[in-house]
Amino acid sequence: VESEVSGPSGVKMSGPYDWVPPVYWWEDREHGGAYGFNTETGPGPQPPPLESLQRMIPAENLWPIDEMWHFHCARNEFNTPDRYVEALSNRYGAADSVEEFLARSQMASYEAIRPMFEAFVVNRPSTTGVIQWMLNSAWPAMFWQLYDHYLMPNGAFYGTRAANQPVNLVWDYSNRSVHAVNETLERHAGVKATVRGLDLASQEVFSETRTVDLGANASSELLSLAELQPPTPVWFLDLRLADAGGTEMARNFYWLSAEPDVLDYEASVWFVTPTGEFADFTALDVLPDVEVAATVTPMTGVDGAGVTVHLLNPSDRLAF
Repeated sequence: VESEVSGPSGVKMSGPYDWVPPVYWWEDREHGGAYGFNTETGPGPQPPPLESLQRMIPAENLWPIDEMWHFHCARNEFNTPDRYVEALSNRYGAADSVEEFLARSQMASYEAIRPMFEAFVVNRPSTTGVIQWMLNSAWPAMFWQLYDHYLMPNGAFYGTRAANQPVNLVWDYSNRSVHAVNETLERHAGVKATVRGLDLASQEVFSETRTVDLGANASSELLSLAELQPPTPVWFLDLRLADAGGTEMARNFYWLSAEPDVLDYEASVWFVTPTGEFADFTALDVLPDVEVAATVTPMTGVDGAGVTVHLLNPSDRLAF
């Protein structure tokens, strides 16, 4: 059809189109987030692990957070980590040391960035892509990095890897459902999808395995858990895919709060939507310690030094 639509910044575009998009197809005017394709986005602060922070900041400034930390933030609205610290303290509990703060930061960075990517995968084909701001830092910093100036990855690096597995099972926070996704151009038939829920005591509260066919370049809802009552204040979701022969193709693991985050959309500004009510993960502190066994094998046939580390949890408790 011949049509004329308004493009970004009101630019008029005319010509033959097979499909006419809505006028504001490229952005979400209500909630402040880009829709369809987001060219620059991210959770924001992504503190590095302790080893990197010790190279960035003098020992006397490591704790508590002070102006030396602020110097390694960014400018204007991003010149302190205050909003991040408020969220981390409310969700995971106030930290008593830099070690505790950074350990929780890695969990939060993983947890925050993974669904950013996964939401775009689950909602295909309405969504087509998202670009994380940004990959890494040109100097030692607290914001916007999957790995830091010293090439050390943080929790967001691993969350990004988990979210972008070519075939995957994904938890949709918006409607509490599990989706099967396939970003490859190959159809996978007879795939075994296993969904397990665990409570704080590592007791299995439900388990279901289904055989599914994953269409090429497709996403579909596998299972709704909207009616499930959280068994404990924090609970866990273990998602696994295996091919027809039983070989594992992907796994995804979530820690979920019975009290979800509630965003205050009416108070949104251009760079943030405030959280009105915070999820509560403080119960993670009561998980029992688990002794994890490790074996280390030197790698051969590669340049430089390398090892393969196998971790084994021999107990009947979750090693979180």
